[in-house]
Amino acid sequence: MRRHAWVALLMLLPLHASAAAQPALPNSEPSAADSASERRIEGNGHKAFVGKVRSIADGDSIVVEDAEGYRAKVRLFGIDAPERRGGTRYGQPYAQRARKNLSELIYRKTVRVQWHTYDSYGRMIGQVWLDSADVGLRQICDGYAWLFRQYADELSGRDRKAYAECEETARAQRRGLWRDSRPVPPWEWRHSDRSKELEP
Repeated sequence: MRRHAWVALLMLLPLHASAAAQPALPNSEPSAADSASERRIEGNGHKAFVGKVRSIADGDSIVVEDAEGYRAKVRLFGIDAPERRGGTRYGQPYAQRARKNLSELIYRKTVRVQWHTYDSYGRMIGQVWLDSADVGLRQICDGYAWLFRQYADELSGRDRKAYAECEETARAQRRGLWRDSRPVPPWEWRHSDRSKELEP
């Protein structure tokens, strides 16, 4: 009996081992079988989340829903767009236009989120891709976001250079928010007295 048990066990081991040894391929799309808590890990350590854009919160925040109905709030990494009005705060100039521009780019379209962590609001932080286009980069190029300098060192060297060059070009050509003579970066505005004034 023992010998038969060992033979049966040995026959099962190769099947189990080969199934467990299947690595996630770098840059592979998550399959529909992946659960919300087990997003496919890519070769670079980031996770991939693919879904349809269901809403646009502002110029750098969206909600994406995957094929299983799992919804995630996503904050575009590496950029900072003008702040919308909230609570007792005034919004920044161009905040609504930044939101509209992002909506025209990706609303109801399927995007890929390459994310690595969550922020204090529970949002995924990651770069968002529409086909091969970096959506955050596009927001900067169109003049509706800044390179988020506080986190610029966490971007790849290539992305950091592209974001900075796009911002400089948008500024020189006075695109979007750069039509304003002195636009205030959102990270400064959030700590300014202007952002804390009561609405009339």
